[in-house]
Amino acid sequence: STNIEGVLQRIIYPITCEAQNDKEKMLLIYHKYLHLSNYIIWPLMTLLCVLATPLIYVLFTDKWLPTADYVVLFGINFMFYAWADQSGSLTNAFGRSDMNLKGTFIKRPIAFLLLILSLGISVKAICIATIFSSFIELIVNIFICNKVVGMKFWEHIKPQIDLIFVNLILAVIVYLVSLFFDHMSLKLFVSGIVGIISYVFLTFFFKLDERNILVSVLNKLSRAKISETGIGRRKD
Repeated sequence: STNIEGVLQRIIYPITCEAQNDKEKMLLIYHKYLHLSNYIIWPLMTLLCVLATPLIYVLFTDKWLPTADYVVLFGINFMFYAWADQSGSLTNAFGRSDMNLKGTFIKRPIAFLLLILSLGISVKAICIATIFSSFIELIVNIFICNKVVGMKFWEHIKPQIDLIFVNLILAVIVYLVSLFFDHMSLKLFVSGIVGIISYVFLTFFFKLDERNILVSVLNKLSRAKISETGIGRRKD
């Protein structure tokens, strides 16, 4: 999640800075790349959450199965990462990093308080507190965006609704497929492959913007394959 967002952030930030004087263009760029980030990160986290048990079993054997619950919790937590990070970067792109600094003085004490409250309960409680902390960070960043850019809360949520819906369907599909298998390896690999295929299908079925990227990638792979075949024939 963090690595993918880090790569996209290095691409997005200079583009948003160039559009600093054009608010509509900047918001269009923000929504486009946030949607792309979530399009990549959310299904990975969804698969991780749904298939946490067979994944842990295959990688670390049954002795480590109790850790699957923590994998699920952190998978949910990192679904918020790209959203919170990019909403903060949008404020920076408008030259108001001071607002993000002020927001830090709200977010960090709350995160620390949640940690203190959960420490005496359990490790799982700490993980749940981390989710709440990430959610609060997202809410604070969106509130700051509203102050700086004038973008209301619903304007952040609305462009992502199709992805939320698609990933809920993906989770249901993968979970139902996993029920057909008792063997953990089959549960992991078959359900994972079905999940990936389903996500591609859902991308086109619900006409997500990223379908154009998928088509472009497939066309490039196809041309590369044809080119390699042509070179091989000429050598023959």
